[in-house]
Amino acid sequence: MRTLFLILLFPMFLLASNPTFVRDFTPGLTLGSHGMDFPAEGFLGQKGTILAKFRQNQPTSAERANRAIFTLRCHSRLQCGLSYIPNNSQRFLFHFGDRDEQFHHELLDGFDFGRDYTAAITWDGAVVRLYLDGKLLAEYPQPVSVENLDALHLGPYRDAWLEVTPWADDTVYSNLQCFDDALSPAEIATLSGFTPTPSWQECPPQLVIPIQDTDAVDWSYAASLPELASLNSRTPGFASPDGRFLLAATPEALHLSFEYVIPAGNTIAAGQPRTTTSEPEVWGSESFEFYVNFASHNYRFAGNVAGGYAENRDNDAAWNGAWTYESHLEMQIDNSQRWRGEAVIPWSTLDADGGPTADLSCCLARKTSNAAWHGPGACRTTPPPWFSTGIPPRTPTTSPVAIAMCVSPTARRSSSNSPV
Repeated sequence: MRTLFLILLFPMFLLASNPTFVRDFTPGLTLGSHGMDFPAEGFLGQKGTILAKFRQNQPTSAERANRAIFTLRCHSRLQCGLSYIPNNSQRFLFHFGDRDEQFHHELLDGFDFGRDYTAAITWDGAVVRLYLDGKLLAEYPQPVSVENLDALHLGPYRDAWLEVTPWADDTVYSNLQCFDDALSPAEIATLSGFTPTPSWQECPPQLVIPIQDTDAVDWSYAASLPELASLNSRTPGFASPDGRFLLAATPEALHLSFEYVIPAGNTIAAGQPRTTTSEPEVWGSESFEFYVNFASHNYRFAGNVAGGYAENRDNDAAWNGAWTYESHLEMQIDNSQRWRGEAVIPWSTLDADGGPTADLSCCLARKTSNAAWHGPGACRTTPPPWFSTGIPPRTPTTSPVAIAMCVSPTARRSSSNSPV
């Protein structure tokens, strides 16, 4: 049995033991006229891993026989392995099972002649997993158990009942390894020389705000989040006020729409309206703050229930960028009140006439006179770490909601029916 040490400080597992079977064929082994057999009993079993490193060169037109890259056979009809069928298409084919229960998995993306590949197949009695170059391709329920092992074959296979037409020396082997256990995807990646990209980098958790084709916003295609996180406790948890916000974009402007329910009996600190001579700050009132980071500038747009609003750029309160804001407060049948607001920020205000050509990051905060909730990242008036294309860092100074909001200049839609 193998001994395995896991070094958790690294992005992949380090295999510190010897496999049950190894053959190094460097600088390369070719098998055309005759295959090569290795007894399988003892280094494979009801659980196992086969990993082969090889290169498939382009066959000549006269040599069209199927290439059996590797094949495990039992003293039964069970076999599994990898092959290439020149008469079909330029694709590898995994197979596993007997004539009663089996599966085949063809790699539809094809492969490149003359390139080195690492192929692996694992089974544990319940699941069979298939790999190429360290990446998990697919997994299937194991159709039959692996028992009464015979041999592991490389290249053409022949016995008293079966004879495969030989082919030219166009399959080149460099290494073969076997284990008596089903290696994990991380272990296969290590043996294949593949460093997996963390899932949060491969698929960044971003809320993408598409730019729609016309000036009329179709709110059914807007972006949103189901909840905001509490700034007071800094814990995730569905404790924010009942409501939602929507973000949309057109070629002319960035649009924010929101509606929140204020329970019956709650006093509303509406704040002060904006006049031609007064620009009220919204702190201490029922309000929102919307931060936008773009082209090395950090913008803040804020509004209250009374319709007052304020803006600044890079903490400069004297900056007066053009934008519009409307606020409505409506009494409901249960004596609660519904606060609705809509803000329109022209791209020209952000020095991005015609819409941004690169990602634009933003963050929404919802505030009352004594509490605050926010979207991803801590809402600050200087560019915080979450203003990036990567994941926001999970530290006590940032939101536990690991989703970055950004505008993407790639989607189109039209129509109009604002929820406000």
